[in-house]
Amino acid sequence: MSNEPISLSSGLIIEALAAAGFETEANRVARIRTYLLEQLPTQATGDILADLAEAKTAADVAIEESDPFPPLDLAEAIAEPPPTWKTGLRWWDSAMADGGMQDSWKIVLAAPPGCGKTALVLQVLRGFLRNQPNAEALYMAGEMSRRQLAARLVQQEANLPAHALHFGTSEQIARRDAAMDRLGPIVPRLHVMDPPTDLERIRDVAYKYTVIVVDYLQLVRPADLAAGRVEQLDGIMAELAGIAAVSGCTFVIVSAMPRGAGSTKSRNIFEAFKGSSAIEYTADVAFVGEVEEEEDGEKSDIRGVRWRCLKNRHGPAVDLDLVFNGPSMRFDRAVRTNDTTPDEIVEEGQPWR
Repeated sequence: MSNEPISLSSGLIIEALAAAGFETEANRVARIRTYLLEQLPTQATGDILADLAEAKTAADVAIEESDPFPPLDLAEAIAEPPPTWKTGLRWWDSAMADGGMQDSWKIVLAAPPGCGKTALVLQVLRGFLRNQPNAEALYMAGEMSRRQLAARLVQQEANLPAHALHFGTSEQIARRDAAMDRLGPIVPRLHVMDPPTDLERIRDVAYKYTVIVVDYLQLVRPADLAAGRVEQLDGIMAELAGIAAVSGCTFVIVSAMPRGAGSTKSRNIFEAFKGSSAIEYTADVAFVGEVEEEEDGEKSDIRGVRWRCLKNRHGPAVDLDLVFNGPSMRFDRAVRTNDTTPDEIVEEGQPWR
């Protein structure tokens, strides 16, 4: 490690951001500086501590002197578009405005049991990390253990059933090992919060992660334990929105639904999320999933799942017509025509993604 003295900007970045009208960004940088200052040991002395203190003071002054309600700037209309986070999953990216997820979005996936909610978010997260080699992500695991999550990732990547990870043929074991090699660059950047999931634990560190998955909403510890369940869920969604606004991270939120609730036959989002107003108001993108019924009433291991987009604040609502491969816990796009039946779902002639 270099012994050369460290020179900090002493708040010049914060002042420049505030002066340019980027108050939100200035607040974020100031918040980070303040956090670092508070975390430094009390015995730390010298230029670093002095520069941090000076930067904090400059930030406070800049924020106080800035216009709390700056006027509209038309230059923003033709400024560079915000960065998009692609997953490499064409069916997912094409359903997002500008071809990918963006900063501070709240994407909600709600479905009754059996739709593959966790499988879908893991597949999206895996693609996101592969396509953003420097990004970090956090998975707030409400009920799955680290071992279960690791196994699920390998299952998806290798396109293998769970038992084949340990008792597969020589060809399946070779696919498993190749999948683990491909996952090698991804897993060091996939962080996991073990249960219980608590928003207080991420409030000050959310800026470290580009994407945070909440799996699932109903298992997040509410701030007010005495409130009713609906009020608790509304409070959790409000907290998630606040964290996203300050940190810039994107939330992918899994929400449970009882069987038969929230029929996706209509696009009425209020009908789909009965009992909680915060979900439909807060979400930037909201999908509700349903398994397509087989004519004989049997549940197939490979089945169609339609994720109907009930809301897209930033673009058109695009449904996800997918095939769920139960044994390997992964999705792919289904090809349909107007007269296609559930038994005639055709997989695309591509590897499972």
